[in-house]
Order: sequence, then structure tokens, then C-alpha cells
Amino acid sequence: MKWPNVLHIFKNETNEAATIIIVLSPAGMEHLFVEVGLEVSDNNVKLPPFTDAQKQKLSRLASKYGMEIRP
Repeated sequence: MKWPNVLHIFKNETNEAATIIIVLSPAGMEHLFVEVGLEVSDNNVKLPPFTDAQKQKLSRLASKYGMEIRP
């Protein structure tokens, strides 16, 4: 469980694919992932690097969902 106002991160430091399950409560923050994320239909595809434009968009939208993005 991740508590509100506690900084947390997920980082895969292996060369293997990783899966993370995120449960959000209260509901609503999942829309941030829809607005910022990329849809992936193939679990084996290598994702492109996270661009500066995407980082700026994430920072801009975070407060809309009650989040703060730190460097």
C-alpha cells in the first residue's frame, strides 16, 4: 500500500520484462494514464523512450489528478 503524500517509484532494474499492478483509490486517477500513456497491444514490444514533451504533459496534467511529479 502506498500512502497519500508519500513519495514512491517503481523501477525495473533487470533486463527482464516486469509487471506492476496498480490499484487506485479513490477512482479517477486512472484517467491520467489514459491521457499520458501509450496504448500497447503487444506485450513484447519495446516502448519508445519517454520524451520531454510527454514529461511536460505529465507534469501539466498531474495536478488535475491530485498528483505532484518531482524530478
